[in-house]
Amino acid sequence: MSAKKSVRLAVIATLCLSGISSFAQIEFTETFTSNVANWRANSGGSNMTWVASGGPGGTNDAYASNPHISFAGNTDGQYPVIVRGHVGYGSSGGVFAGNWLTSGVYALTVDLRHNLGVPATVVIRTAGNPGLGTAIFPDTQLASDTWGRYVLPISADIAGYAVRSYEAGSFSANFAFVDKLQFGLVVPPGFGGSTNLYTLDVDNVGIRLSGTNGWGGETFSAASPTYDRWMYQFNMSSPAGNRPDAGTFMTDDNRFDYRDAQAYFAFSLTNDIPTGLGAENYEVLSCRVNITMGGGEAVYDDTQDGWETYLYPTNFVDSDSGRPMELFGAGWRNGFTPWTFGEDGAYPVPPLWDWGNTNAYVWKNIRNVYALGYKDGQPVDVSNSIDPDNTGTNGYDPVVFAIGKTDLTPGDSVPQGTTFAFDIDTANTNIQAYLANSLNDGIVSFVLASLHFSTQTNQTGYPIWDQKESVVGTPASLELTYRVAGSGPQLDIEQSGDVQVVRWPLSGARGLLEATKNLDPAATNGVWQPVFVQVTTNDTHIEAVLPKHTGTNDIGNTWFLRLRQP
Repeated sequence: MSAKKSVRLAVIATLCLSGISSFAQIEFTETFTSNVANWRANSGGSNMTWVASGGPGGTNDAYASNPHISFAGNTDGQYPVIVRGHVGYGSSGGVFAGNWLTSGVYALTVDLRHNLGVPATVVIRTAGNPGLGTAIFPDTQLASDTWGRYVLPISADIAGYAVRSYEAGSFSANFAFVDKLQFGLVVPPGFGGSTNLYTLDVDNVGIRLSGTNGWGGETFSAASPTYDRWMYQFNMSSPAGNRPDAGTFMTDDNRFDYRDAQAYFAFSLTNDIPTGLGAENYEVLSCRVNITMGGGEAVYDDTQDGWETYLYPTNFVDSDSGRPMELFGAGWRNGFTPWTFGEDGAYPVPPLWDWGNTNAYVWKNIRNVYALGYKDGQPVDVSNSIDPDNTGTNGYDPVVFAIGKTDLTPGDSVPQGTTFAFDIDTANTNIQAYLANSLNDGIVSFVLASLHFSTQTNQTGYPIWDQKESVVGTPASLELTYRVAGSGPQLDIEQSGDVQVVRWPLSGARGLLEATKNLDPAATNGVWQPVFVQVTTNDTHIEAVLPKHTGTNDIGNTWFLRLRQP
């Protein structure tokens, strides 16, 4: 390759953050390690041939081969199917079958090699219901006797292909059900009618799912919170944050929040994670809070219980023993923030006095820091989710950030000293936004608010959690993996003659190369299109020759490129 030359094609972004969802389908790669996994050749009458060595990985890299290709019945330009994976054959156990749209499949990858002696165009075809097949021809031809890896984006709007046919279907119809994968070659000029036998080899057939095993996972951990506090109106510690433990329990006394005693934990991030970049530039890939039950009593329950089961008296029976440990975000009143509240911020004086039989203050819906969850997509104080209006009819089950898990069996008594792992639901878009805002602010806060029943005369039956001030307990800890926009693998462009190559580090192996002609998303040509490319790899980098097709799907010198982690 020649030295780098100045080109107008520009690299403008190397990381685009996106939401993460759950999938019905598993991600897989068929490596043909010990057999051909029931993949078949030509018309499907016989299995392919297994070869133990010589795949893309070299020695000891097995692959599947069809050494019996004949173009005797074809004319130039036709594209017979040479390799078939089919659920009906049991190919790869059928793991690629299903709805690729709802399962989050963003790319199909495959390594191919042929021995025609001339460059050839490959064809990749997916199919499902009769007549609903998609055949796509990459714009970059595959050289003879060379392994080439193809990355086919599963998108209605891609660049880098010469021909795409939906046959009798459409993008949405065809990829809503896929149970066949097929690979072939376009018959080169002069090969039509030939009775010679040729070979097509295949390896590493894979489907890639959004949000799995992405790059850029910077880690942060904290062995102790910066702030923790027993959020209970009768916390008599002085200062209020100087307490070794914090119990969490509920009450049915309607002068108080149902989630009466809560525990607050906050972790400063400012010395380790860059802050103030704008919430849109952060993505949290995983977040775990570990909290230890140093005292009290509880029965292990790892599922959320319906709000009706907490009403007293109630005709709704909880289907399992115990009550879950529920972790939420932290919401704020009266102008407080995590930084201004610290752990010694004021607990507000109740503005209402109950002039009835109780002659006592009403402490409901006033706390300055409260358990924040979501109802109908909106952030709410969940302290009274059981009975927000004292009618017993309008409760709701809030979206929790996490339910505490441990190695016990549900229904077991929880020994003192048990640590619960709270794995935050980063797939939830509202929780993801909360975490992104927290990283932008430099501090992430949580509230533990379990619903274990207690009264002033029955001060048992609820968990008590270690605080950082305990000399014998275990403080809460945080483990967080995140990405910051702009921190992904860097693209590099090189040109030799009319050939343009884009290169990026192996750390971006899961990235999807995208191109646009206009950085204005409102422009007619401002859509980012994933690019169908043939890639090669070495020990450190991945590189792709940019397609040169001159039609509407070309990648010319006036395009902008980026590498996106789906």
